[in-house]
Amino acid sequence: MRRPSRLPRRHRTTTDPTWQGIIATTAVVLAVPALLWAAANPLVAGLALSGGVGLVHGGRRALRLRRCLADCSGFAVYLAGDVRVCVTRQDAGTAC
Repeated sequence: MRRPSRLPRRHRTTTDPTWQGIIATTAVVLAVPALLWAAANPLVAGLALSGGVGLVHGGRRALRLRRCLADCSGFAVYLAGDVRVCVTRQDAGTAC
């Protein structure tokens, strides 16, 4: 009678799928057509990428501005030298 081998390479265990594995597989499946489209249309892909980066950056700055207005009721922006723009919700005095 033949005995089963105890070498690990012959006995592969199946693992249950994890959320991390499912997300990684989905990302790869979605990335392949996106990369093919980007290779076929490099100018449009570059514009889409820069637009997405601009939206993320603008959204983060708007969130920071909203948080600052909520905390101290004012926000000051210094432009080109001596110009200062102060945005307030209510009278915050001179210390903006």
